[in-house]
Amino acid sequence: MAINKKNLFILLLIIGTAFWGISFPLVKSGVGSSAPFVFLAYRFCLAALAMLLLFPASIRQFDADTFRTAAFLAVPLFLGIVPQTYGLKYSPSGQCAFVAGLCVVTLPVVNRLVYRKPIAANLLLASLMAVAGLYIISIKDGFSIGLGDIYTLLGTVGFAFYLINVSKYSSAPTLIPSVTLMFVLCSLLAFAMAAFSPDSQWITTDKHFWVGVAFSSLLSTAYMYSVSNKAQQYIEAEKVALIYLFEPIFASAAAFLLLGEPFTWRLLLGGSLIIAATLVSELKTWKSVS
Repeated sequence: MAINKKNLFILLLIIGTAFWGISFPLVKSGVGSSAPFVFLAYRFCLAALAMLLLFPASIRQFDADTFRTAAFLAVPLFLGIVPQTYGLKYSPSGQCAFVAGLCVVTLPVVNRLVYRKPIAANLLLASLMAVAGLYIISIKDGFSIGLGDIYTLLGTVGFAFYLINVSKYSSAPTLIPSVTLMFVLCSLLAFAMAAFSPDSQWITTDKHFWVGVAFSSLLSTAYMYSVSNKAQQYIEAEKVALIYLFEPIFASAAAFLLLGEPFTWRLLLGGSLIIAATLVSELKTWKSVS
């Protein structure tokens, strides 16, 4: 039986969360040897180059409308990813994963407060279930609020506005050119900020930096953001945010397979809650919370 487009993009998004999960420790290692803005400048620059190589014809579609769409996407994405990257610099990755996952709650709250959009009861329940599952997976040795957590929490607001804007522009006929220009604008913003950062180091011999840049730019950025923008033609932003919570599951699985870390009851229980949350989000019979 042929798979429909919605289910196909759910699958592609889940694959993308695997890339995100693997990249989490790689980014943390990468930003340890340089300023986060330098890391992000290279990350978005390489992602833009990859898109231009894969879709060279998209250059002909660069115009004022494409630039405007790219700007509306780039600004909230940049405001989301910068604090999250700084958060990784100051807090343990598991704790950052939990705080970043709060985007699943931030998004419907922003939709309700800013855009007056009702919150579907099943999405509210699914969000709470997913956050509980994420907490079980990510928080292993207690929870305390630090500078990195504050940075990451601020990033969830940027990501919430980014996902909402993607819902508005995902059906644009110039989607690929817009995503490419989005990466270009994010790269330029990062280069500009890095130029004023006193700890910027443009050339480093630290292999962890370049491995982190290569992996995150090609798979976590070029692949994932292209897929997620296209996916929101068929999937609501709140449900996309829920799918993003597969990231810590893959991060824990990667640690088990690559590093020999134990496959714990936390992963099993928390992962089951997240999977159950995605099923609850698909229920059609619940009323909205106004």
